Amino acid sequence: MLQKIVVCFWLVALLLANVHADNFTCKFRVDQYYSAVNTGNFTGALSTLSDDVVYDIKGTPGLLPFIGKWVNKTGVTNLFMAFGSTFQVVEISQKYAVWSNEPTEWMQFNYEAFRMKDSGFFLDFTAIHYFTFDSDCYIQQFFNYYDT
Repeated sequence: MLQKIVVCFWLVALLLANVHADNFTCKFRVDQYYSAVNTGNFTGALSTLSDDVVYDIKGTPGLLPFIGKWVNKTGVTNLFMAFGSTFQVVEISQKYAVWSNEPTEWMQFNYEAFRMKDSGFFLDFTAIHYFTFDSDCYIQQFFNYYDT
């Protein structure tokens, strides 16, 4: 009887361990996201997101047209349109990355630079991006904290 319990325990543990894709897949997804955003390929960036993504850009409401919470891919499409109508990406450099103890969480420290399309005003700052992933390593939550 004890052997059956031990075998069941290990089977459940193996199943639970495989519920989530590995860290390399999630890291690859993050790299795909940044590659797309850096080139202004917002369609490519959308392909890295889960269908029910929550994309939350922290900051003072009204300061920038894209601050706030954007839900699902339609909401994030609207965010990208608001951002793209105002700013041109100059550079997003990934500086440091940290996995949590869970394979579903990732924190990224970046240098980011943008140029306002209308005025040419240059804006650069440090940003922290916090990601969570679904079981297939699509980005499920994205929180952006920046220091302007």
